[in-house]
Amino acid sequence: MRVFLFLLMCGKLRRPSLITVLAGLTVVTAVSMAYLLVYLVNGISTGANNLDEAKTKQAVQSLISGALDQSAGLTKDNAKWDDAVTAVYGKVDPQWLYDNWGSTTSDVNYDISLVLDEAGKRVAMFSDGEVLTAEPTDFFGPGLDGLIATLPKDAVTFATSSGLIKTAKGQAIVSVAPIMPYAEGKTIPSAKPRLLVLGKTLTPEYVASLGERLLLQDLKLVPATTAQDSFVPLHARSGVSVGYLKWTPDRPGDKAKAAIQGPAIIAISSMIACMLMLTFVSQRLSAGLQKSEAKAWSTANTDTLTSLPNRHATVALLQRHLSELKLGKARELSVMLADLDGFKDVNDSYGHLIGDELLRGIGAGLAVIAERYDAALSRLGGDEFAFVLVGEDTRKRSKDVAEAALKFLAEPMNIKGRIAKVGMSIGVTMVASDPVLESELLRQADVAMYAAKGFGKNQCQFYTPELDAARNIRIKMAEGLRDAMAKGAIQVVFQPIVDARSRRIAGVEALARWQVANGTWVPPDQFISVAEEFGLIDDLGNHVLNIACREAMSWNDVYLSVNVSPLQFRNPLFVERLTAVVDQSGFARNRLELEVTEGYIIENSDRARMIIDKLRSLSFRVALDDFGTGYSSIGYLRKFAFDKLKIDRSIVHGMIDDTAARSIILATTSLAASMNMTVTAEGVEIEEEAKLLHLAGCQSLQGYYFGKPQSAQSISTLLDDRQPEIRLA
Repeated sequence: MRVFLFLLMCGKLRRPSLITVLAGLTVVTAVSMAYLLVYLVNGISTGANNLDEAKTKQAVQSLISGALDQSAGLTKDNAKWDDAVTAVYGKVDPQWLYDNWGSTTSDVNYDISLVLDEAGKRVAMFSDGEVLTAEPTDFFGPGLDGLIATLPKDAVTFATSSGLIKTAKGQAIVSVAPIMPYAEGKTIPSAKPRLLVLGKTLTPEYVASLGERLLLQDLKLVPATTAQDSFVPLHARSGVSVGYLKWTPDRPGDKAKAAIQGPAIIAISSMIACMLMLTFVSQRLSAGLQKSEAKAWSTANTDTLTSLPNRHATVALLQRHLSELKLGKARELSVMLADLDGFKDVNDSYGHLIGDELLRGIGAGLAVIAERYDAALSRLGGDEFAFVLVGEDTRKRSKDVAEAALKFLAEPMNIKGRIAKVGMSIGVTMVASDPVLESELLRQADVAMYAAKGFGKNQCQFYTPELDAARNIRIKMAEGLRDAMAKGAIQVVFQPIVDARSRRIAGVEALARWQVANGTWVPPDQFISVAEEFGLIDDLGNHVLNIACREAMSWNDVYLSVNVSPLQFRNPLFVERLTAVVDQSGFARNRLELEVTEGYIIENSDRARMIIDKLRSLSFRVALDDFGTGYSSIGYLRKFAFDKLKIDRSIVHGMIDDTAARSIILATTSLAASMNMTVTAEGVEIEEEAKLLHLAGCQSLQGYYFGKPQSAQSISTLLDDRQPEIRLA
């Protein structure tokens, strides 16, 4: 420019020529710069659009994978279920199927459910809360057979198979799993399992809700022939295309181009500012894409109910820590599995909504504890949580975490006005110098957790190899018990209960006895706890009840007393099954007395009261067993309408020399009389005890002084003799 001005002042160039050159130079420079700017803007705009497209496709693919994993997990939770085994095998329970898998098809998680028998025939099929009568092959097409073909063919191995298939309702995410028991050691009564199929139709509304998670506009499922640039192909497990997920792209590059191109061409002097603006916008767009990707990852690794990490995230964390152990970057690793005790009662009593709120509250409280002790908390599913600790002194920190968690759950929780009381059984395993697979760590913690349940629940147990050996012994005992019931090898004996005044037999208590092949008697406390642990207690209870009712039919003026396990009380079908067994035997309901323990009554008062009221309305009598060893609260005695109190033998044995024990007995009989209850004293072994108990107001007595547990034939002989006073050693 200075050259041109110098020549102009010197007269070396004519003015018109100088103006022409300057104009031409300005035009050429402006056009060149404008072209260069447009070229750069177009390139950056296209790149931003392509980057947005690629990231969005990746997020959509991750979302579909997560939906398949979520469907598989949901199917597993429903198929691996002891109650489901009871309802599906043998005599099918249609009402149970509808309540648990039929009515729930109107829920957000799945809208199709199907139960197939061993031959692949329909047992039950539901959709949108209604029963379907269509044939599964017509409804699901060949895609379902492809999913089933990938499952193990035996009746032991549990696995799930998920995929996209076309149904009569449209394309759907479908998962299949064998219906098997949750409890270890329990098997299905069939050589081939029955199958549970759950499906979620890819309706426009459901697909749109998936799109909302990734902030996508109008995400929709379209046929392959209409797919355009912004799409993700969907394939069935066989590889056949089932359609495309399509959406309207955001095209951030086009928006940026429209915002800056015009002003940039008009004012070349602002080009640098525009370029900076474009860079800024691109950075913002990139940050937005990264945020969407992070959100998709979080969805795949987060439990939707509690917002805690899920099982997938826990396995990944364990794999990373185990790798660090191998490289010497960490010294110790501790894994804790915590399972809630009594959670199922909360669900059965108050419903799943209250149960979900309880899980959220417990998850929040455990998260505070985990942060305090530098532990990673996750929810593995159902009512099971996990803690992972790494670093120094993890054994002590694990004990501290367990102590804090048990203390946290010691107090009842108020959930929307409902009082919920749950405990927690915790299993811990540790690894240091010899890392193992993460699956083995979880298995060891699971074994320790079940040991905690077996030792009385609401406590913490550390894994040792001996626990595996002990569990194997209990598994074999459970197998033997199952076989013994099938062969009728469980015997029932009866202990006399006499009238305190006349000393005549007024009733008998039925007790189970098991003698194995070598002639050894298995202690009842052992095989009953095994029955409770491995899901056999309902069958054992009904087996004993059936035998006892039939044996006692001819003892016309004698009532029958039977113990009820707390786990039987937890079964929603307990009253119905009990009534069916008694009525089929022909035994009069008003002659049957059911003994329950106060521990379960206190912890599950609302549900227990409902069951007791229903039992009494059906003419059964209910007795509170082991009175005096637990809470012994007047408040809950007023709340529950018991027919009888049974004073525990520990109080009876001390009454001769202990005035406090005699005072307790006198107070108990007075309290019972004020509430129209009778009293039976257990453990009577000498005449002096019998006389004092009679004088104290006990209506009936039970113990070795009047007779040990004996066969039904011996009881019949005693009743036929009609002895005025019974004193058998």
